[in-house]
Amino acid sequence: MQTMKRILFRADGNSEIGLGHLYRIFALLELFKEAYDVLLVTSAQSTVSAIPQGCSYSLIPETVSVRQEPEWLHENYPSSEYRIVADGYGFDADWQRSLKAKGYHLSYIDDFCKEHMYADVVINHSLSVRASDYSCEPYTKLALGTKYAILRPSFLEAARHTRHITELRSALVCFGGADPLDLTLKATRALLAFPEIRLIHIVAGAAYTHRGIFEMGESEPRIRIYQNLSEKAMAGLMKACEFAIASSSTILYELCSVKMPVLSGYYVENQKGLYQGALDHQLITGAGNLEHSTPDDFREKIKSVLRQTDFSSQLKAQAAAFDAHIKDRFLALFAELNYRRAEPEDVLLIYEWANDKVSRENSYFTEAIPLETHKAWFTKKLADPASMIFIAEYNGEPAGMIRYDVLEDHAVAGISVAERFRGKGLAPEFLKGTARLYFEKNSVPVEAFIKTKNLASVKSFEKAGYKKTREEVVHGADSFIYKLEKHDVQ
Repeated sequence: MQTMKRILFRADGNSEIGLGHLYRIFALLELFKEAYDVLLVTSAQSTVSAIPQGCSYSLIPETVSVRQEPEWLHENYPSSEYRIVADGYGFDADWQRSLKAKGYHLSYIDDFCKEHMYADVVINHSLSVRASDYSCEPYTKLALGTKYAILRPSFLEAARHTRHITELRSALVCFGGADPLDLTLKATRALLAFPEIRLIHIVAGAAYTHRGIFEMGESEPRIRIYQNLSEKAMAGLMKACEFAIASSSTILYELCSVKMPVLSGYYVENQKGLYQGALDHQLITGAGNLEHSTPDDFREKIKSVLRQTDFSSQLKAQAAAFDAHIKDRFLALFAELNYRRAEPEDVLLIYEWANDKVSRENSYFTEAIPLETHKAWFTKKLADPASMIFIAEYNGEPAGMIRYDVLEDHAVAGISVAERFRGKGLAPEFLKGTARLYFEKNSVPVEAFIKTKNLASVKSFEKAGYKKTREEVVHGADSFIYKLEKHDVQ
């Protein structure tokens, strides 16, 4: 199958509904644009001034309703050429089902877990969501939690670095693209009561229409106001601040990736999940429901943050939630994974993987394998009807080997992932994909023998549905034995 190289991103945003859906899509556009042709499709009523410079976009005519969209999309962007990533509350079960009927591969960014999901991939980066919260089709893959946090490249990079904060001298205030309740003004009034906060940086979104904060900024020397900041400028500003007050939306995850004390709350329904997850994992100081908050309410909450003298636990929690592999996970979600039987021409490729340093360390026989020994083994395995060797291909490139040796009452599985494809979360997918092929021809269960110190393999086999059955010493090494039954194949 030819790898699909075009992605259509579908989202809307304006002062009425906010810009959150668009901002998340902008982050994914940046993430995927190096590997795919990308296009934003948005409503004619969206705030197009918020669209980043250089971003290709197309407007849906106002005469086309949400219900008519699947037909319009298919006429203009056929499913044979495009896959779709959608973010918006109007894209319900009927909308998803209509797109799937037209042959699209569909990914949907969700906040509520309310609709039955027909999408191929559902992304929900809240820390409070669980797979059991969803009703979905058997083929739907759930990408949940901050391992799939939707962050722009500058913040993905920030997540790789540690940070130490001992004193709060400058604050950042941001309540999203529209801030309909003007929480920006209320939080700023509260901050002005604390002289130890020497600078207050206000970030107003493209759809922010209030005037009060601009008038205050003209007379208050501690206030700096920014609007329509670029991604890099926003990341740089966050790094220059030691404290932030923000809504529990996309901005909160960006702040946590930079790492700093954050006072956060929610004021609309779709922010509650992110807020609760961040609060439960101690990423923030909770401000609760902000819908009716006053400057006095903010003042009390700020006071509780400024009383603290040690912020290390919050920063460590933020670092744990946002790791360095988020981009790799997203790319793996969209990758075309194919499996084929090994051929004689693969002999040197598999030899290279087998003699890789990590492969040898995790093997029960750690010595390097001579080439002639490998060639004899490989030729014998290809001719053996009880041996199945698969090559996993990632977007057309060989990425790993999965082997099944079939015995009388079980088979033994082994896996090698090429060095350049490690850290992308591919091993569980390789195991699941080839297990389906194995069980098409065999019924006996599969066992995997894993050294107890090889925690990466343990996690991979568990994610692929294998269950630990026992512990024993294998070839002198303490080992776990995992088993996969046919009915457990995911």
